[in-house]
Amino acid sequence: MNLMRLSDNLKNSYKKKVTVQVKVVNGIKYYSLILGKFPSRTKAADFLEELKNKFPGSFIVEYDKLK
Repeated sequence: MNLMRLSDNLKNSYKKKVTVQVKVVNGIKYYSLILGKFPSRTKAADFLEELKNKFPGSFIVEYDKLK
């Protein structure tokens, strides 16, 4: 499944904004899908528990610190 299709599927399934982040580390491109923006870390943690069933490598990032 390609990145944009997965992004659309996540947006439709979870009704959250999806942001694609691209980073280059040591000349290698890494793509991250960031799902949602939450009003508190508690809300994000609750959502993370639901998400981890399908995406076990998921984790919380501070949205305002994304670069």
